[in-house]
Amino acid sequence: MAHLQSVGISPTNDEPKYTWNEVSSGTVKALFHDRKFIETSDECKGATFGIILDKTSFYAESGGQVDDTGRLFNGDFVFEVSKCQTYGGYVVHFGTVSKGSIKVGHSVEVSVDYSRRSLIAPNHTTTHMLNFALFKVLGSGLDQMGSLVDAEKLRFDFSFNRALKIEELEKIQGLINEQISKELSVFVKLSPLEAALKICSLRAIFGEKYPDPVRVVCVGHPVEDMLADPKNDKWFNFSVEFCGGTHLSNTNQATLFSIISEESVASGVRRIIAFTGQAAQDSVDLGEEYISTLKALDEAESGDLASSIAALRRDLGLARAKIPVIQLKKIENMIDGLVKKSNKLAKDNSKANAGVAIEIALKTVGDAVASGKTFLVLDLDVGTDSSVMCLHVLLLTVCRRSRMLLPRYWKLMRRLQFFLLVALTTRSWPMLVYLLHCKARSLMPSHGFEHVWVR
Repeated sequence: MAHLQSVGISPTNDEPKYTWNEVSSGTVKALFHDRKFIETSDECKGATFGIILDKTSFYAESGGQVDDTGRLFNGDFVFEVSKCQTYGGYVVHFGTVSKGSIKVGHSVEVSVDYSRRSLIAPNHTTTHMLNFALFKVLGSGLDQMGSLVDAEKLRFDFSFNRALKIEELEKIQGLINEQISKELSVFVKLSPLEAALKICSLRAIFGEKYPDPVRVVCVGHPVEDMLADPKNDKWFNFSVEFCGGTHLSNTNQATLFSIISEESVASGVRRIIAFTGQAAQDSVDLGEEYISTLKALDEAESGDLASSIAALRRDLGLARAKIPVIQLKKIENMIDGLVKKSNKLAKDNSKANAGVAIEIALKTVGDAVASGKTFLVLDLDVGTDSSVMCLHVLLLTVCRRSRMLLPRYWKLMRRLQFFLLVALTTRSWPMLVYLLHCKARSLMPSHGFEHVWVR
């Protein structure tokens, strides 16, 4: 930007960025495209280029907050601003021409997309509130390591050496929603840096270089009082930070706060992602839908519970990134409870089915022997419990002449039916059938056959 300074163009006045819902005006001081300055937009038709104004109400990306979008226009010209960045104090509006052309020296109207900014501001203000809540719940041994606020979410990184407990997340989320419900005013004051640094409850980023004077943002109490009595311990009840971003005027504009995830991003660094406003409400509503579905499954007296749980888990896999982490924990606990209930029902049913099946098998074998049959196949339903299904029976085929024993296993892994194959030898050999049943031994009724051959 040395060229701008050499031709006497001053850095952009961006103080109007703190105004809301107003169309301001500015004068084009420079056009920038492909690493060079140009005089007119006709020199780069159809391309993305930058416009520098003498003053602007656009917020340029900085401090973890994304930039504003909008348009610059006059009667003959419309420029769609898609990105806004600052270089050495000069704010550059990047975008494309959608109508007409523009030259250096032309005047334009400056129109920010305030509807988009109104989604960003709640995320920025609640980022400050989150920093405060973490301090209150976890103590002073943590520092902010970075943040990102945009129209969809807020992301906050902080130093901490372990995962947060669900009870801690509940307290943090509760504190922020309590501040929202209290409808606290958000106060902003430009202060000399030396005086502002004396405020005892100030949450500043370690190693960050702040301007002088510095902009102080406090949620819930006038900054002037803190500057007048900086060592007063009651300031620890309020969020106080240095910040050049755009904020809410009152916490109630955030409407709701929900923590979507808490995770590790590096050794000793944790990350929280959260929603505010309608996005937060939608996330809570989605969580409640799953909770209601699970309650209905638990209360249902009929139906395939195992299949319903499996289907819900598949659906939840796609939705879990949109559900508040506290609700998600409750949902997972409810699913675990239903799985235990489903397993118990299946086990009880399998035991009952197995007892009946064994009675039928032994009676059928006895009838087969009495009638002189030499081969018998039975198809018996014993349910879905693997401990009952896998009675682990062994077939020993007696080779009539060599008397060799050939062991074989019939593996019955998670199948609905238990196939019983009984091989009967000729009359000159007694039929040998031996049923080996691990956990199901108690299900075996007494029977006249001492040996049963089963595969």
